[in-house]
Amino acid sequence: MTFNLKIFFTKIKDRYESLKVWDRRSRNYHLMFPPNSPSKEDIEIYREQFIGIKTSCPVLVLGVTPQLRSALSDIFERVILADFSRKMYFSTLKRMKQEVLEKENFLWTDWLNLTKALSFSAVDLVVGDLVFMQLSPGDREAFLDNIFKILKPGGFFISRIKMYNSFWRDVNPYDITHDLYEKGEPLSRFLLYRFGDKVLNTENFSFRVNDIMPLFAEAVRDSQDAKEKESVISAMNYYKETDGNITRSYFPKTYFDSWISQRFDIAKVSYSSDYEESEFYPIYVFKKR
Repeated sequence: MTFNLKIFFTKIKDRYESLKVWDRRSRNYHLMFPPNSPSKEDIEIYREQFIGIKTSCPVLVLGVTPQLRSALSDIFERVILADFSRKMYFSTLKRMKQEVLEKENFLWTDWLNLTKALSFSAVDLVVGDLVFMQLSPGDREAFLDNIFKILKPGGFFISRIKMYNSFWRDVNPYDITHDLYEKGEPLSRFLLYRFGDKVLNTENFSFRVNDIMPLFAEAVRDSQDAKEKESVISAMNYYKETDGNITRSYFPKTYFDSWISQRFDIAKVSYSSDYEESEFYPIYVFKKR
């Protein structure tokens, strides 16, 4: 394979931008709500899957999601957290009970380098919430390869996935924001997902956050209510501040199932019902062949 210097430096730039985003988000992690973080029903679904898994190995968690860590701590004795943002990890410590922290070890690493930090077939269970959403198209295979290699045969990988909702593709940006505004829903919780569905590149199933910025401008232009305009502008500024211009990935279910099935069996798919459009955030249980 020919080495492409442009692609190499683009990936470095993207990783650096992503790290900056999560470092910034660490300041406001306590303000993250579903779908940005798992809901109560999501955590109950995760917990039900954990209970049936027996292992003497540590459980690997991708990221530092507090709700997942608390649920795992009730069942397992050793947990490894893998994340490349130390600031995000440290920002969550005050939210965790001491008995949870005592079972944890933090591994400062990129998810694409897990095999450099852990041995092959090191764990029976890997857990991570919305991790596929954070992968650029060029990183998906390397990520899945890392997970496959560190899992023991028959091991499980459990994750909530953001699925593509094609409904928003042809909806006017103002109608998208107005629907949320009328319902009293915080715009910053949902617009990344609805606008992302609208602009998603249907060839590689990704978009950059800058791609959705013109949609905010359209929604502001078409709104006749000053407070509503202010809400849209506030949400736009929130995403500019917290998400920069990183890549997000949403998947059509048929594509995702076919792709993941090349390496894993889909053991179970479950859905919560306690937040808007939760049917597009299923929790998958993958089993390594």
